[in-house]
Amino acid sequence: MKQFKDLAVVLKRKNFGEADNLITVFSKNHGKLEILAKGSKKIKSKFMGHLEPFSLVKISVVLGRSFGILTSVQLEKSFLYLKEDLNKLSLVNLISEITDSVTLEGASNFKVFDLILKTLSSNTWKSKPRLVSLFFLIKLLEFLGYAPHLDCCVKCRNENSKLNYFSYYWGGVLCKDCKDSYPLEKIDRETLSIFRKLQSTKAFDIDKIEEDFNSDSNDKKALYFISNFFSFINDKKPNSLKFVEKLSE
Repeated sequence: MKQFKDLAVVLKRKNFGEADNLITVFSKNHGKLEILAKGSKKIKSKFMGHLEPFSLVKISVVLGRSFGILTSVQLEKSFLYLKEDLNKLSLVNLISEITDSVTLEGASNFKVFDLILKTLSSNTWKSKPRLVSLFFLIKLLEFLGYAPHLDCCVKCRNENSKLNYFSYYWGGVLCKDCKDSYPLEKIDRETLSIFRKLQSTKAFDIDKIEEDFNSDSNDKKALYFISNFFSFINDKKPNSLKFVEKLSE
């Protein structure tokens, strides 16, 4: 049997039978994995308290026919402060669900793993949680090859045109003359400016966004656009987005 050890972030946990849990993690060297934690629902389980969503863990896994089988786990960091606030929790749920939906199982991506870890560790959660989530989603698009085109009209490439629309189909901004019947929405200058500034910020400079943005008045609209872009890519609206929107009302 092939066995390996890795560092991973728990994305979600769901019941699997009477005593087990099926855990989805994003690991440093193996990418996204579904692993079976046998007996983890039992009170005396050695896994109890170590497999909470959004926790950083060291895992040992034996490869099985359908899933990897978890043999040991060690909690490295729990990020409890993100789970004690409903607003932060809803946003972390959103980025976790989107990460799970757009990444392939077993495809390693060091940039995505580092992005997840840096995002969960960011001090900016305290002051601008939506902005942190938005930064994560923009960088995730970039690392997966879906970075939106924001510098000029994605169709005619005219930099001097007034960019009025965000096209989910074309993956970027459109001028008025290039507007078509594919899914798009009007975008204002302030939201476009937020996108450009976040896109130009390097992933390891995530805490720099706290000083770069004086107000988070429009990040709600920006998060709406990016979440809808992921919905278009994945052909499914994230379930956790409904909770985010409800808390924002």
